[in-house]
Amino acid sequence: MMVLLQAGRPDEALKWADKVAARDPALGWFYNHRRGWAYLVLDRFAEAADALTQTDFNDAHLLLAIACMRLGRLADARVEVGKMIKINPAITVQVWRQGYSFQDPAILDRYSLDLVQSGLPEK
Repeated sequence: MMVLLQAGRPDEALKWADKVAARDPALGWFYNHRRGWAYLVLDRFAEAADALTQTDFNDAHLLLAIACMRLGRLADARVEVGKMIKINPAITVQVWRQGYSFQDPAILDRYSLDLVQSGLPEK
């Protein structure tokens, strides 16, 4: 699913996430993370926020912060960044970006700015 997102095919990634989640609902924590990413890439921020509130997997708090920023909810975004910093005090935008590689680099550029504005240190 993540490969599809990174290759610029978020609609297809979302379909796969839904299909696989229907087969194994116990892994919803994982699929909601991927759904959240797909919705972010598709600029469907309310749906991203909904999916991401249903998981604590990996960097879900940062992704939720991005969705909140895009929805104009700065205070909520800052809370989510604070949660992530408590989990991983060494997290920075630079470290976060190293975990992803998108065909369209503007995706990470755009969302990195949201994270900085939400209080995540750049370096």
